[in-house]
Amino acid sequence: MIEGNPIVLRAVEPGDVDFLYHLENDRDLWAVSNTRNPYSKRTLEQYAAEHHDIFADKQFRWVISANEKPVGCLDLFEFDPFHSRAGVGIAIDRPYRRNGFAETAIQLIMQRAKSDLGCRLLYANIASDNPTSAALFEKLGFQHIATLPHWHRTEMGKFIDQFLYCAFL
Repeated sequence: MIEGNPIVLRAVEPGDVDFLYHLENDRDLWAVSNTRNPYSKRTLEQYAAEHHDIFADKQFRWVISANEKPVGCLDLFEFDPFHSRAGVGIAIDRPYRRNGFAETAIQLIMQRAKSDLGCRLLYANIASDNPTSAALFEKLGFQHIATLPHWHRTEMGKFIDQFLYCAFL
């Protein structure tokens, strides 16, 4: 568990299945997570019941909890201890956006990634049509270092760029 004010980052628990089901099946978030199919409750129950180790799995999901209520998730993915880096992704449920939860969660994971995981770099992939996310990561010291042209196909069949942001820890 990683504690910060006003949130806590904690491992996924069996009681989070309904929240995960809601978040994972929000089609508006599929574009940022590269999801193409819905998740079943059974799949999420199995995931919540398993022990996860970032060193073995190369990824880890934290539930962002405020007042003991899940408000979002933060993922480290493509964790590479040899190269000392990981990707970071975050999703905050719609009713809880613009409350500072994402900013605090990313600050906490930046500290944890450096001190406990030995990361020297975190990166984020941000769609060019998501200026709110880009502004958040820039505020936290991430720098736009590359643009991948026509990287993502939208629901409407249009292709948009993806920005690569990095922060040295």
